[in-house]
Amino acid sequence: MARNLQHYDTSVNPKTHPLYSPVNAKVTGKFKDETNSIPPEEFVGLREKMYSLKCSYPKMTAKGIKKSYIKRHIRHSAFVDALRDKQQSSTARFKTFRSINHTSVSTFDIEKTCLSPFVDTK
Repeated sequence: MARNLQHYDTSVNPKTHPLYSPVNAKVTGKFKDETNSIPPEEFVGLREKMYSLKCSYPKMTAKGIKKSYIKRHIRHSAFVDALRDKQQSSTARFKTFRSINHTSVSTFDIEKTCLSPFVDTK
C-alpha cells in the first residue's frame, strides 16, 4: 500500500501511523478507510453499493433504502443469510416525502426489495 499511497486517503489514520498522510484528505476519487484503521472481521457484498462490514461498529449500506430503516431493521446476519441462501431476504417498507412537478410535497409509502444477492439491472 505504501507504494501506491497516491491512490489512498490515509488522513483518518492516527498521526503516529506509518501510512498517515494529509495529502489526499477528502479528495474525490481516492480510496478511503471506512473502518478507521480497525481491520474488519467480515465483509458481505451482495450487489454494488449494498454491503455490510462487521467490525467494532456495524457499517451497512443498501442503495435506495433509507438509512433509518437499515439502522432499525437490518443486521449483519441478514446480509450473511441473503448471500448463503441465495434468495431475496425481505422487502423494506417505509414512508418518504416526494415532490410532484416541483409544486407540491406529498408523503408516499414505498416498498422495495431490501437485500437480494441478484443483480436485476440490464
